[in-house]
Amino acid sequence: MLSYCKTNLFFNLISIAIFSFLNFACALHAPLSEAAIFNDDLPETENFRSIMKSSETRLSLTKSFYSYSFRNKYLLANDGIVDSTMNPLWQIGLSGYSFLLHPSKRLTIGINPSLIINAGIDFNYHLGHDYYLTGIANTLLSSELIFQKKLFHSNVIQGSLGICYRNEKQEFRNLSFDSVVGRKFNVEMYGIRYLMNFNLSNRELRTITAIYFENIYQTPVINIGLSYNGLFIKN
Repeated sequence: MLSYCKTNLFFNLISIAIFSFLNFACALHAPLSEAAIFNDDLPETENFRSIMKSSETRLSLTKSFYSYSFRNKYLLANDGIVDSTMNPLWQIGLSGYSFLLHPSKRLTIGINPSLIINAGIDFNYHLGHDYYLTGIANTLLSSELIFQKKLFHSNVIQGSLGICYRNEKQEFRNLSFDSVVGRKFNVEMYGIRYLMNFNLSNRELRTITAIYFENIYQTPVINIGLSYNGLFIKN
């Protein structure tokens, strides 16, 4: 019992520490609701108690990578300052303590409270057979819509492949990152996305690899992600 309490305290402290840094990450988080793609027996959340029980320390980190070609073409087209660069904080997505809601057999919802200013929500809807529709959005007005198909489903490793539309807010700042407010803009892109899920003793490790082409300058954008779900140990 003492060991269990110590473990819970340890992971709660980790969660609080990560939670306090979430305001520095501005990009979309990895969708929590995709757990439903690889788990057919998620418990339904029917009341407040079941909603609270669905909360766990689900740690996820995503990162977008833009090419130098995009930077140069954007600055040339928008009379940008030569010594400016893209703000890396708008290319990092992070989630910590979260809620996974399963209100119906087909619909699953993930809620990432963050620090309100960059909170996020996502959903996953089972269209039928092995096809799913997944959406993500945050309060900073970035969003993504994914149509995906589950490719294989073993006891240990599962995978899905999807086509997606992503609208990602970005910002240019000067290299000194002083107090001057940068120029924020939206980047629209289309691409393909590969998701892998690994079952590790009732815990889940998921990896995301996506390749996009942004709509205006036709330059590539790569997004990768890693999430580990279920660190908070329950009875």
